[in-house]
Amino acid sequence: MKIDSETLQLLSHSMATCLNAGYGPKQALELSVRGLRSKVLRRVVRAALPRCDQGLPLSDALEPWARCLPHYYLPILRAGEAGGRQVEAFQLLHEHTKRLVPSLRLLRAAWLYPLVCILFGWLIKIAIFLYFGRPELVMPFVVTAFGNLVGLVLLGCVLLRVRPVRKLVDRILVQLPVVRETEIHLAELLFFATFRLAYQAGSVPLLAGFDLAWQTVRNSALQQDLLNARAALDAHGGFAEAFDQVSFLEGRLKGQVRTGSDCGRLDQALELVIQAAAERLGTTLKWFNMVFQRVVAVTVAMSIVETIFIVTMH
Repeated sequence: MKIDSETLQLLSHSMATCLNAGYGPKQALELSVRGLRSKVLRRVVRAALPRCDQGLPLSDALEPWARCLPHYYLPILRAGEAGGRQVEAFQLLHEHTKRLVPSLRLLRAAWLYPLVCILFGWLIKIAIFLYFGRPELVMPFVVTAFGNLVGLVLLGCVLLRVRPVRKLVDRILVQLPVVRETEIHLAELLFFATFRLAYQAGSVPLLAGFDLAWQTVRNSALQQDLLNARAALDAHGGFAEAFDQVSFLEGRLKGQVRTGSDCGRLDQALELVIQAAAERLGTTLKWFNMVFQRVVAVTVAMSIVETIFIVTMH
């Protein structure tokens, strides 16, 4: 079970505060978890504390429970640990989770709305059956509809665990309008925010910082695209030229990175890229929510009309 973003936002802020005050990672974790109601987080922390006693970095102590955390959480933390900037890492995690909370609420609403529509459609269909004196159709309909829904959900969960299927889904997602923009802006935000953290540390090699940032990108198609930049970095080390090889980045963003790199102000350029990605992510999620709701509403309405037609014809 995942730890919710609101809890992680509070945890990250508290960890940054405690570490900045001079507490060690274990003490900071013990203090930060107090007052948080998440049972999942409490279980994770209880299991991680003995690993901290063994001298493991906090990211390694939490590694066995990585599935309870967002995919970007531990890579960002490792970027901070690698450069001795744990405080900044948790500040970044706090800012990012705070930034994502409204968008994630929209995303949850996007899935809740169709579920309500589907259930409402089922109720209307049952009412139609009863109104036209066909109660014998109610139970077969409920069993079939519920079974199909559960079956599709389970099948989807199983298939998405198969790597080739997951890669295929990722490639499809980056071809769909609105969804493509959402995937890209989220990848831009996570990648450049993490890379900037490693870059600011100064002690983290460029390729090591790139690898840590690369791990925050979930979509495998976008990950593969970013590997073109890594190959260029490995070949000649030119940061601005390397990101010219990434096809999903807009020319404007590449220009900002190139200008910042040429002027010796790459840190400021990366911050502008991060801010732009955050703004675009919020906009595209709102569009996704609106389009998805309308598609589901039309689909449910057509299903109700079909039911009326079938019942009246018989």
